[in-house]
Amino acid sequence: MQVIVNANVEALQKIIELIRIASGTSYHKTPPTGGSTIGRHVRHVLDHFDALKTGLAKGKIDYDQRHRDCVIETDARLATTHTKSIIDWLLKHAKTDKALNIKTEVSAVLQQPQTVSSSLKRELVYLMNHTIHHSAYTALLLKSFGEVVDESIGLAPATQIYLNSQHLKEVS
Repeated sequence: MQVIVNANVEALQKIIELIRIASGTSYHKTPPTGGSTIGRHVRHVLDHFDALKTGLAKGKIDYDQRHRDCVIETDARLATTHTKSIIDWLLKHAKTDKALNIKTEVSAVLQQPQTVSSSLKRELVYLMNHTIHHSAYTALLLKSFGEVVDESIGLAPATQIYLNSQHLKEVS
């Protein structure tokens, strides 16, 4: 369990790094292609962790009940503080696996939310991958604004391991 918690902490620390890079106007600047701002991606990631925090004690997580359009989208300092509080919460409260029910909308057309069985461990794996996915978008946005971003941010762990192995082959 601790390995998965640590992986989430690592992913959230990369979010903090992205917020730091974007802390000027880039954080809430609309991308040239339109779409979500960096702040909106960050808020979206944090909302998912907040949904886990809110539902964990009850054993029922509802990822559709999110804050959307809150001040975290425009305030990089608040986003950093909130990300750090989620890291602290994970380290204190995500120590043992637990059965969970996940409620989520699966179709905008059908509009029939579904509940599925899961576990804390599985949801933490989902949140880690979700965070990495949005980190990739955020890194691309920062690059489009002319910022320099570590190339490893936004890469899945398996991809990083593969690329590292290829680099080692080239060196030897």
